[in-house]
Amino acid sequence: MNLISISFIVFFALSVFIYYIIPKKLQWVGLLALSIIFYLQSDPAYLIFLIFSIISTYLFAIYTSKLKNKIQKKIGLFFIIFLNIGLLFVVKFYSFGSSILNILLHNLNISMQLPSLKMIVPLGISFYTLQVIGYCIDVYREKYKAERNIFKYALFVSFFPHIIQGPIARFDQLAWQLSTPHKFEYNNVKFGLQLMLYGFFKKLVIADRVAILVNQVFNNYIDYSGLQFLIAAIFYSIQIYTDFSGCVDICRGVAQTFGINLARNFEHPYTSKSIAEFWRRWHMSLSSWFRDYIYIPLGGNRKGNSRKYLNVVIVFLVSGLWHGVGVHFIIWGLIHGMYQVIGFIIKPIKDKVYDLMKVDRNTFSFKLGQTIVTFLLTTFAWIFFRANTKQAVYIIVSIFTDFNLNTILTDSLFTLGLSWKQFMISIIGIAVLIMVSMLQKKFSIREKLASQTLWFRWSIYLTAILVIVIFGVYGPGYSGQQFIYMQF
Repeated sequence: MNLISISFIVFFALSVFIYYIIPKKLQWVGLLALSIIFYLQSDPAYLIFLIFSIISTYLFAIYTSKLKNKIQKKIGLFFIIFLNIGLLFVVKFYSFGSSILNILLHNLNISMQLPSLKMIVPLGISFYTLQVIGYCIDVYREKYKAERNIFKYALFVSFFPHIIQGPIARFDQLAWQLSTPHKFEYNNVKFGLQLMLYGFFKKLVIADRVAILVNQVFNNYIDYSGLQFLIAAIFYSIQIYTDFSGCVDICRGVAQTFGINLARNFEHPYTSKSIAEFWRRWHMSLSSWFRDYIYIPLGGNRKGNSRKYLNVVIVFLVSGLWHGVGVHFIIWGLIHGMYQVIGFIIKPIKDKVYDLMKVDRNTFSFKLGQTIVTFLLTTFAWIFFRANTKQAVYIIVSIFTDFNLNTILTDSLFTLGLSWKQFMISIIGIAVLIMVSMLQKKFSIREKLASQTLWFRWSIYLTAILVIVIFGVYGPGYSGQQFIYMQF
């Protein structure tokens, strides 16, 4: 079920109504039923994979909580991780891997060929797989006890606002909220709807509009040159942020109307002053998952700098593999890994240079420069995320060798898929995004708005709705852009 659809709006409204009219002790049962109905709307076959992950990890947690032998517990943990990660890799990578292996076998004159199978990739499998593995590791570590009620555990895994693309929840942060009765509270519904509204603005007004330019340039890259590629790459940086964070805002808003708080997944990542800071602000639930369940178990920074650098690269290599099929995703992950390693290595040198030159690192201009450099570095890496390896190399080479400033001075800027009016709406939308981000860093906009008079609040709400309705990208011939992270 597409979140940007009338059917979802109707489903959401009915869900809230049902949730608050049924007996409070059955609210969690209602949420489970609604989550199953929501998931079935995508493809009933997907439910088989979800049930397998739920049952296998539930049984493991119960089993391991009864064991005293540490070796047996560790063997059980490795087995359940292998089982679920193996399933994830089969559905995501079998077609790609078998085709590569078949080419290799052919070149080696080996007649054996792997069968070509069209694998389905269940909705949200990358997200809920990490969620159930994190749960199993936490139970293994005795961070908390295993959940005995399989249906409550199933709700933790399948809760419909976050199963599509996160945030990746931790059991001790979410499970108790799902099973706790909630009475209707106006503020929860109001703040939830506000957050959803902002998510729709990000998606419809900004992400889906800049996607037109991005798709035009990246899908027809032979027809364009350096500056056009740079503009498209910057727009893609905006697209993937507003698309992903817009979806998360909608999902967090939906959850809040039920009185349930999902973890924040973004904290103004493009205001970061280093790549390390960017990853503390971008897709925060995934970053913290990799830190807690991969980086720290590998040794973190406890075994010297060389091991620390290797661990960082491994984490980002895994991140690239998790995000998608193709060499370009691996390159994207390795680029971010190398960014961090290089940043660690040159930091002492930079500090000495700044001290020698008496650079005041607290000035606005210095911090602005750091932010711009970090944004450009992430934009460079996003090129590999958006394009395959061959296209990405072509685009990057063109940016550095075929850079023509006349693009800005001529109408060719408006031949990238957006008319000048659409282009200006994009720029205004991005400006609003930046302004809201700056205000959010100073105070809570939602709480500040709540303190205003009734007429003022509703003027803002109605204006926001009208802006989305009038300037959102839809209409005759429109096909809503799928949320980017839904494919992962």
